[in-house]
Amino acid sequence: MALLFNIIWFVLGGWAVLIAWIAAGLICLVSIVFIPWAPAVFRIGVFAAAPFGKEMVDKRMLNGGAWPAEQSTRDVLNIIWLVFVGWWLALASLIHAIALCCTIIGIPFGLQALKIAGAALWPVGSDIVPKDLLRAHRFGRF
Repeated sequence: MALLFNIIWFVLGGWAVLIAWIAAGLICLVSIVFIPWAPAVFRIGVFAAAPFGKEMVDKRMLNGGAWPAEQSTRDVLNIIWLVFVGWWLALASLIHAIALCCTIIGIPFGLQALKIAGAALWPVGSDIVPKDLLRAHRFGRF
């Protein structure tokens, strides 16, 4: 079912969101200062192309925690990201979500766009995992 929804998602505008994320990733690579964010941007770009059946989670949840210095670095990188880039990607996803939620059929797709908007705000230190893996991890069958 997730495959069908991902195909419909891509046709209804997921391709535009993917292009926005690719553009953001290329800007990160071109402006040497933002290279540390490029892996997170491209990872979320792939997530934005096919969001059904996947969730974005903090890597600490999967790895059992992080060193305080590592967490501080993540927070600083995320704050800089939010100020310079994250807000406009989140805004684009929010506008996309509102447009999709105008119809009853579009509501599940609008919720996925909101999920991507959240990912746009705080990407460093997060990972994209299948929902099945996440569910198994939460119930101790990981």
